[in-house]
Amino acid sequence: MTKFAVGQMVSVPSARLGLDLPFAMTDREVLAVKNRSVVLNEGESGTKVASRLVTQQIHLRLIRLGDIVSENPLLDPVTKGLDHYFRLLLKPDSFRTCLLYTSPSPRDS
Repeated sequence: MTKFAVGQMVSVPSARLGLDLPFAMTDREVLAVKNRSVVLNEGESGTKVASRLVTQQIHLRLIRLGDIVSENPLLDPVTKGLDHYFRLLLKPDSFRTCLLYTSPSPRDS
Protein backbone atom coordinates (compact mmCIF):
# COMPACT_ATOMS: atom_id res chain seq x y z
CA MET A 1 0.00 0.00 0.00
CA THR A 2 1.27 3.48 -0.79
CA LYS A 3 1.46 6.48 1.49
CA PHE A 4 -0.73 8.62 -0.77
CA ALA A 5 -4.49 9.01 -0.85
CA VAL A 6 -6.80 9.49 -3.81
CA GLY A 7 -7.29 13.20 -4.44
CA GLN A 8 -4.00 14.21 -2.79
CA MET A 9 -1.71 16.63 -4.62
CA VAL A 10 1.82 15.25 -5.03
CA SER A 11 5.10 16.29 -6.68
CA VAL A 12 6.54 14.02 -9.35
CA PRO A 13 9.54 14.32 -11.70
CA SER A 14 8.41 15.93 -14.97
CA ALA A 15 10.47 13.44 -16.99
CA ARG A 16 8.48 10.50 -15.55
CA LEU A 17 5.33 12.00 -17.08
CA GLY A 18 7.01 12.57 -20.43
CA LEU A 19 6.71 16.34 -20.08
CA ASP A 20 9.17 18.87 -21.44
CA LEU A 21 8.89 21.50 -18.70
CA PRO A 22 11.48 24.08 -17.64
CA PHE A 23 11.54 22.64 -14.10
CA ALA A 24 12.28 19.14 -12.79
CA MET A 25 9.27 18.63 -10.48
CA THR A 26 5.59 19.19 -11.22
CA ASP A 27 2.42 18.81 -9.14
CA ARG A 28 -0.32 16.35 -10.02
CA GLU A 29 -3.39 14.86 -8.32
CA VAL A 30 -3.56 11.18 -7.38
CA LEU A 31 -6.45 9.52 -9.25
CA ALA A 32 -5.96 5.96 -7.99
CA VAL A 33 -3.67 3.80 -5.89
CA LYS A 34 -2.63 0.39 -7.29
CA ASN A 35 -0.29 -1.81 -5.22
CA ARG A 36 2.91 0.25 -4.87
CA SER A 37 2.03 2.68 -7.68
CA VAL A 38 -0.17 5.73 -8.06
CA VAL A 39 -2.13 6.87 -11.09
CA LEU A 40 -1.70 10.61 -11.68
CA ASN A 41 -3.98 12.92 -13.67
CA GLU A 42 -1.77 13.21 -16.75
CA GLY A 43 -3.28 12.34 -20.11
CA GLU A 44 -6.73 10.91 -20.79
CA SER A 45 -6.47 7.75 -18.72
CA GLY A 46 -3.85 8.92 -16.23
CA THR A 47 -0.23 7.91 -15.88
CA LYS A 48 0.93 5.13 -13.56
CA VAL A 49 4.07 6.04 -11.57
CA ALA A 50 5.90 4.11 -8.85
CA SER A 51 5.15 5.62 -5.44
CA ARG A 52 8.88 5.75 -4.59
CA LEU A 53 9.26 8.46 -7.26
CA VAL A 54 6.43 10.58 -5.88
CA THR A 55 6.59 12.85 -2.85
CA GLN A 56 4.21 15.15 -1.04
CA GLN A 57 3.99 18.63 -2.51
CA ILE A 58 7.27 20.48 -2.15
CA HIS A 59 7.32 24.05 -0.87
CA LEU A 60 10.57 25.77 0.03
CA ARG A 61 11.37 29.09 1.60
CA LEU A 62 14.90 30.49 1.33
CA ILE A 63 15.49 32.94 4.18
CA ARG A 64 18.53 35.15 3.96
CA LEU A 65 19.63 36.77 7.21
CA GLY A 66 22.25 39.44 7.03
CA ASP A 67 23.71 42.70 8.13
CA ILE A 68 22.91 45.57 5.75
CA VAL A 69 26.49 46.81 5.67
CA SER A 70 28.84 43.86 5.72
CA GLU A 71 27.04 40.76 4.44
CA ASN A 72 26.04 41.73 0.88
CA PRO A 73 29.26 40.71 -0.91
CA LEU A 74 29.05 37.22 0.56
CA LEU A 75 25.32 36.51 0.73
CA ASP A 76 24.16 37.99 -2.59
CA PRO A 77 25.94 35.40 -4.78
CA VAL A 78 24.93 32.51 -2.50
CA THR A 79 21.29 33.60 -2.44
CA LYS A 80 21.17 34.13 -6.19
CA GLY A 81 22.79 30.74 -6.81
CA LEU A 82 20.29 28.91 -4.62
CA ASP A 83 17.43 30.87 -6.16
CA HIS A 84 18.48 29.83 -9.69
CA TYR A 85 18.92 26.22 -8.57
CA PHE A 86 15.41 26.13 -7.09
CA ARG A 87 14.01 27.61 -10.31
CA LEU A 88 15.39 24.60 -12.20
CA LEU A 89 13.84 22.16 -9.74
CA LEU A 90 10.47 23.64 -8.85
CA LYS A 91 7.69 25.73 -10.27
CA PRO A 92 7.98 29.42 -9.32
CA ASP A 93 4.99 29.23 -6.96
CA SER A 94 6.62 26.39 -4.98
CA PHE A 95 9.35 28.48 -3.40
CA ARG A 96 9.97 31.99 -2.14
CA THR A 97 13.07 33.93 -1.18
CA CYS A 98 12.83 36.21 1.86
CA LEU A 99 15.45 38.77 2.85
CA LEU A 100 15.78 39.71 6.52
CA TYR A 101 18.24 42.47 7.32
CA THR A 102 19.56 43.57 10.67
CA SER A 103 21.10 46.90 11.47
CA PRO A 104 24.72 46.94 12.64
CA SER A 105 25.07 46.72 16.40
CA PRO A 106 26.69 49.66 18.26
CA ARG A 107 29.69 47.56 19.26
CA ASP A 108 30.50 46.93 15.54
CA SER A 109 31.25 50.63 15.09
